[in-house]
This record gives sequence, structure tokens and C-alpha cells, in this order.
Amino acid sequence: MPTLMDADVQKMCTLLEIPADWGDNEVFAVLIEAIKTHAAKDHDYTGGGVPLSNFTESEEYGMPGWLSVMNRLMDKVSRVKGLVKNELTQKKAAVQDEPLTQTLLDLAVYSAIMRVLYERAQRERIVNETLSRRELPATEEF
Repeated sequence: MPTLMDADVQKMCTLLEIPADWGDNEVFAVLIEAIKTHAAKDHDYTGGGVPLSNFTESEEYGMPGWLSVMNRLMDKVSRVKGLVKNELTQKKAAVQDEPLTQTLLDLAVYSAIMRVLYERAQRERIVNETLSRRELPATEEF
């Protein structure tokens, strides 16, 4: 019997014109979950304000937004390493409300956020360089 997630995957594949025999439905389901997680967490972190502003606020202190995401990625990688070590040694994690699966999902979302903010920064840099090289027309003095 198909689950709701199967229906979501089917809708997504149809919308994106992905042939039915391409990709893995479980991977697609995780990516849909990542989209939903990002939307909910972004709303919580920004209070429904400017999307990703919880990352770009670091720019006020001289740190590019995309670079602030890297810190969170590194935290998540450290968590994955600890959880995998616990798994291999059959130890229980001290924090039980963020299992390995959730941490991996967070990594996927943070990676997407970092890419978006990095690409925005690159576009802004290119625009700024272009404008700074542009010769401005002389103004007439009155």
C-alpha cells in the first residue's frame, strides 16, 4: 500500500519531469523531508521574517553568511562522528532527541543553504567588481 511519502515522491517526480525509473524513491523521500525541515526550521529561526537571515546576520560582524553556515556544518560533522562511534561501540548517545538520521538530514539542508548563500555572494561580488570598473559619465558643474 502506498504511503503519503510515496505520493509526495510521485508528485515531485511528475512536477520535475523525472522518469519513473530514474533515481531512488527513498532518496527522493529524504530530499522532500529536507525541504520540509528547511521550511519549518527557517520559519522558527527567522520568526517568519527574511529567509536565511539567521545566517546572514553574521555579515554585520564581517563574516559572510555562507561562511557562518560552515561552522554549523562542522558541528554536525562532529556530531555524526560521535554518533557513528557510539553506534560502532554500541554506546548510547547522551542526547537522544537528535538521532543520526536527523543529523544527516541537517547536513543536507545546511549544505544547500551554504551553496545558495555562497552563490549569492559570488554574484554580488561580480556585480560590485563590474560596477567599480565601469567608467561613470562626467557631470557638469553648475
